[in-house]
Amino acid sequence: MTQVTLTNQARPRDIKVGATIYSIHYNQPTFVPLRHTVCFLGSDNITFTFDETDKKDIENLNDYKFNELIRLTDGLKEGDTRKQAQKILFPTKVKASPKPKAKRAPAKKAPAKKAKKVETPKKEVPSEDNKEVMA
Repeated sequence: MTQVTLTNQARPRDIKVGATIYSIHYNQPTFVPLRHTVCFLGSDNITFTFDETDKKDIENLNDYKFNELIRLTDGLKEGDTRKQAQKILFPTKVKASPKPKAKRAPAKKAPAKKAKKVETPKKEVPSEDNKEVMA
């Protein structure tokens, strides 16, 4: 059902479609089926808000009313298909993908070096001759 309201504080309008009378006011939205909304879509001073049920109703509109919908709706152009009209009138919300976490570059390991065998110098044990010199 399309929500229909007056755009300014004008006198309420009664629109009769078939046996049903739709009373349109400034602050109070009136719910009108899409097939009836197309009849007065180009009217001045009226605001139309489409909802999800209208998305399915576009597929069921006859060709004459669908062509009127294209002609009277901004954003639609002649030659648009019903699927294109649904995408334009009812855009899907695109979820923002989560920001990718910064990946740390793997630490480059230097090639393993062979350990060199380091010889520790042995302490010289003073011989008896050297002991006398030192003392």
